[in-house]
Amino acid sequence: MSNKSASLSAIFNNGTSALQFVQLFRFASLLLTGVVLAQMGVSSQLIGIYETLIFLSSAVSFFWLNGFMQNMLIQYAKTSNKKALMQNTFWWLMAFRLPITLLYLAFIHLLYPGLASGQYSQPLMLFGVVIFISGTAVMMEYVLLLEQRLTFLVWFSILHYTAHIAAVAVAFALGNGIADCVNWLIVLNLLRFVLLVSVVFGKKIYKPKKDVLVKLITGATPLIVAALFSGSVEYISGFFVSGFMGETDFALYRYGAKELPLTLLLANAFSAALIPQIAEAGKEWRLGLQPIKRSTATHIGILFPFCAVLMVASPFIYPTVFNPEFAESASVFNIFLLLAISRFVFPQSILLGLGQRRAIVQGSVIELSTAIVTGLILGYFWGINGVALSVVLASITEKAYLVYRVRAIENVSPSQYIPIKTWAISTAALIVVFVAIHFWFFT
Repeated sequence: MSNKSASLSAIFNNGTSALQFVQLFRFASLLLTGVVLAQMGVSSQLIGIYETLIFLSSAVSFFWLNGFMQNMLIQYAKTSNKKALMQNTFWWLMAFRLPITLLYLAFIHLLYPGLASGQYSQPLMLFGVVIFISGTAVMMEYVLLLEQRLTFLVWFSILHYTAHIAAVAVAFALGNGIADCVNWLIVLNLLRFVLLVSVVFGKKIYKPKKDVLVKLITGATPLIVAALFSGSVEYISGFFVSGFMGETDFALYRYGAKELPLTLLLANAFSAALIPQIAEAGKEWRLGLQPIKRSTATHIGILFPFCAVLMVASPFIYPTVFNPEFAESASVFNIFLLLAISRFVFPQSILLGLGQRRAIVQGSVIELSTAIVTGLILGYFWGINGVALSVVLASITEKAYLVYRVRAIENVSPSQYIPIKTWAISTAALIVVFVAIHFWFFT
């Protein structure tokens, strides 16, 4: 079998690889959309408005979606009627849609009053329909993963996110960018929602049961809270920039605050895939620690050097790929590359797989608190670079706490699932490269 065939086989037949591919492709589509708009000559202001919509869409929905999805991953292996689990999860997502849409509208008026009352007020209000529809449709990827319909998952994602790029590009090319863009996004997400309904409900609809619904919300609530606190770090950093530094700085920050997808997305997909495996293993879960350690070492050995290369190349890439106005974004991008240090440590997967939700909540509170304090201080002294560094410090602090909790709760040494030597050497090398590049190009 050729290397290409082997790679495709791995994607279509391995749940972890398929989910990693999908999340990577989704990120690439969002990044490519920005590149296309910049190369089309769309103004920084309009790009900033588009990015604000995408940013707010995630900001108001990431916490409850992540909470319910993680709970579904934990419960799936332990549930006999798996379709009923998915359908009840779907109903809870439906229940959350209206308040989340109202939250988006409140954010628009409170945080961006100039936009809410300006010439783009109508498409900004209409974007609430996108949020109302898309909130439930995100479930699609996890349903297909759990049912091992991996080929369907991969091709569906390719088609959907490619259509997203085309729709946004055509909308701006025809001259009525923001308004047409919102209309196209409504159509795309409506199609995805209809497809989700057909996949989740199939040939049989189970009547929602009160005790099952209560169990689902009870299990999901601490994970929603944890996702809200931990995930808020990225959005609070964005609010710091947009609220205190203006739309132009926000666009610079957003285009720089692009964590390398090969770290963020591959790590997140790997972590998500581990949760049901650990939950299903029961008392034998410790047997899986060595494979986790080996896989982590492999990822670090490939991705950390790649991050270092990107740090060297970013001062040349950003002015070329985007335009000279975005040269400063390269500095923010290099800081976000340092997140690789904390991403490839997976105590959270062990804790979630074992149902230790309380520790996850505690870690998220620590991360958020660290981000707020350091973001205000470093942002004041170092601008958008300081805000970016606060995100890195918060992530490292949270992972250190979760490593401690795994040791305290399960008496599992970090060296059992973390390749300590490989991680430490790679971390030190990455920091040295970052410092050298920063002082050479950005001071």
